[in-house]
Amino acid sequence: MPRVRISSWETLIVAAVCAPACSTSTSAPPLSLQRADSGESVSIVTGGEIDIGLQTIGDGSYQDPELSTAALVFMGATNLPPNPGGALQMFKFRAVAAGQVNVLIPHGGDTTGLPSTPRFTLSVTVTPPLN
Repeated sequence: MPRVRISSWETLIVAAVCAPACSTSTSAPPLSLQRADSGESVSIVTGGEIDIGLQTIGDGSYQDPELSTAALVFMGATNLPPNPGGALQMFKFRAVAAGQVNVLIPHGGDTTGLPSTPRFTLSVTVTPPLN
């Protein structure tokens, strides 16, 4: 059988075209949490995402999160349209390095005449991906 000689630039082109189709990695859907999950401990793989939906009854809103380490990064918050129960904020995080991180999302604003809205806390263990 004759040998076929492929140049290095041809190899590069084949690799670039085939790599996305040949990839076996799948991205998991974000871990979805809500206020009832406050105080819990969760685990997530590096590269994974966490979505936290927090609702406020009455005035006020949740503030920017505080993270104890850089294993998790805050990607932003979205204010969803209010419903009869109050405003809903969605917080998005991405796990970027293995480690342990404590998340604190404080609540602020005037909630006169209503029970105080507690802060949201979460303990996250970020693990390396399995290869």
